Order: sequence, then structure tokens, then C-alpha cells
Amino acid sequence: VSQSRYESLVRERLAQFWEKLGDAYFNLQDYEQALLYYNKVAQGFPYYVSINKKLADVYYFQHNLEQAIYYNERSLHFDGQNYQWSYNLALLYQELGDVKRAQAYAEQAQKLQPDNYFLFSQNIVI
Repeated sequence: VSQSRYESLVRERLAQFWEKLGDAYFNLQDYEQALLYYNKVAQGFPYYVSINKKLADVYYFQHNLEQAIYYNERSLHFDGQNYQWSYNLALLYQELGDVKRAQAYAEQAQKLQPDNYFLFSQNIVI
């Protein structure tokens, strides 16, 4: 194994360890500690959609909707075909009272998942 491949494997294993620590703190509702470890992962692997989702969840539970939106938008950037990011953004913008953006994201989610009855029976702003 080359030195660069070895270093890459070590970084990935360390990121997995940090993510698991973050998950443990999240489950204990210690959101500050969860953020500490999730951010360590995000610094090295900003394209990990799962870590962006976890960061968005922590910020949502801390009532920091702007940061929750930021991390859902990052997830949408890296995983644009997953309707869940657009749906989450629609809900977040609706909670903030930004009906125009909420509606735009709800319509985007509907285009990505047109046959999802549950998604569109939830009285989002469409």
C-alpha cells in the first residue's frame, strides 16, 4: 500500500470514528459535542451527504434554522436528485415564514418524487 493510500485510509477511519462519537453525543442530546465531532468530519469530507444531514439535524434541534438550511443546501448540492433535501428546505423555509422559497423547494421536491403521496399530503405551501 502506497503512503498516500495509507494516509487516505487512516483519514477515512478517523472520520468514521469522529462520526460515531458525534452520533453518540447526538443521541445523548449533547448537541455541542455532536457538532464538534461532526464538524471534524465535514472539514475533511465536505461532500459526505450523511454528515451534512447530521449537521443540519443538530442545528435544527438547536433552533438555528439558518444553519440547518445551509447544511440541507450543501446536501442538495452534492445529492441533487434526492427529493428529501428539497422537501427539508421547503419545511425549513415554511417554518421561517418564507412562503416563496418554501413553495419553490416544495415544487422541486415534487418534480423529483412525483408519485410520493405522503410527501404532498402534508400541506406544504403548494
